[in-house]
Amino acid sequence: MSTWGFDLWDQRDIIEKHTHNGIEFLDNCARFMKERIRVEQEYAKSMRKLVKQYQFKKKEEDDLPYTYQHAFKKLLQETDDFAGQREVISEEVHNQILKEMQKLSSESKVERRKALQTLNEHKNHLEQLNKALQVAKNKYDKASEEANTALKVYDTATQALDITKAQILKYQKTSQEKGHVADKAKEDYKLALDSFNKTQTLYYQADLPDTINKGLQSPEESRINKLAGFFCQFAQIQQKVNPIVLKCFEGMVAAGESCGPNKDSLTLIDRHKTGESPPGNLQLEEWGKPSNSLAAPSPVSKLKPRGTKPNKFGMSNKKKEQLNNETYANDYSDLPPAQRKKKFNKTIASLEDQLNQLEKQRAGMLKIADTSKQFGGDMASIQGQIDANEKDAERVKGLLHQYKCYLEAMDGDSGRKSSRPTSNADFPPPPIEKPDGLQAPQSPEFPNDEFDDELRCSVLYDFSGNNEGEMSVYSGEELAIVEDDDGSGWTRVLRGDEEGYIPTSYVQKI
Repeated sequence: MSTWGFDLWDQRDIIEKHTHNGIEFLDNCARFMKERIRVEQEYAKSMRKLVKQYQFKKKEEDDLPYTYQHAFKKLLQETDDFAGQREVISEEVHNQILKEMQKLSSESKVERRKALQTLNEHKNHLEQLNKALQVAKNKYDKASEEANTALKVYDTATQALDITKAQILKYQKTSQEKGHVADKAKEDYKLALDSFNKTQTLYYQADLPDTINKGLQSPEESRINKLAGFFCQFAQIQQKVNPIVLKCFEGMVAAGESCGPNKDSLTLIDRHKTGESPPGNLQLEEWGKPSNSLAAPSPVSKLKPRGTKPNKFGMSNKKKEQLNNETYANDYSDLPPAQRKKKFNKTIASLEDQLNQLEKQRAGMLKIADTSKQFGGDMASIQGQIDANEKDAERVKGLLHQYKCYLEAMDGDSGRKSSRPTSNADFPPPPIEKPDGLQAPQSPEFPNDEFDDELRCSVLYDFSGNNEGEMSVYSGEELAIVEDDDGSGWTRVLRGDEEGYIPTSYVQKI
């Protein structure tokens, strides 16, 4: 196995530069992750802001009758969920990757600094031994030179004829002393050399490789391995939210597929259908003969728009609704029977919810009152709130009873309704002759004497009553008027036991 300590023992500068660049690269990757987190957060924030900009208002959400409106609402919800997943990515990357990268960078810098410091200590120790070796060598060289010089002087003196014996002995002693100094310097030099060689061998065979391999190479390889793990983890974090993101996209597709043009068309018809039939064919007006069409103006031109009549109290609908919020139920007499029934059902459901809320509030108030009795409290204020709650509950119960009575009355009317096939002829059928001796039709709800002076009318055009509360009639029929038009454009008529509403412009009073 190749290692830096043995293969690059003489390239310490390269090793130091390489490890420094590796840590700098890690810091650069951390900066990338930080910017990626910022991008994800800004993207999610912009998406949420966009969704909020196009979100339906609270009052609009209560009335979204069409499928495309619900589809767009679902699309906005899925887009908001998608933005939430981008926030999840940014949070996971921050906690699991960015923080760990920053921690690894800090630890790598400390570990590298310690390894380089250890290398410097070993190198400084070796350099100190080398200096000591040089000093010992210099001393040995000097002592050897002085010993050789003293020996030469002594040899020269022993052969000279003019040198006394005392002088010769002196030169001999000096030569011996210098020789001993040289021998001592040689021993010191030898010891210094052995110490240096041992330390140098240990440095290049153990200290330097171990420090480089354990303190620089291994951390570098571990850092690269962890960096690879960060890259994989970065992808896995995004893969983890992909199923949820796909669910968001599937929800968007489902929202688009939920749009029903035909259903929306039927909804529009159901919300705004008047129940009136188109005008029939005009009769031929021959000169000199009376024409029935003179008394049969177009029903379209004579029908009054709904919602314009004053109510029974002589006030506007808005004022009437304000009063109904206090005491009276709105009978919605300005609406056709089908829409009127829908209004009743919707109002009954709302009042039942309101009554449930009041009952929950009352239960909470009673608990507070019991606590106040035990520990002391403002009983007068609490009792006032309970009394107000009871008054509100009684008012709501009264309104609920009135609306249910209205609804039961309508159901009774629709129960008495019978079906009759509609004529498909282009011209209205001939008038129906009333048999001799036929008495006025009587309603089971009223005594016979109430119709002694009843109002009657003649039907001018065919009308098919498709909605509840409406009655199908045919041109030429004579019917009893149960309730005259009060400005809504509808007249309540009676045929035998069958009773219902028809457009006022389709009949003529007799």
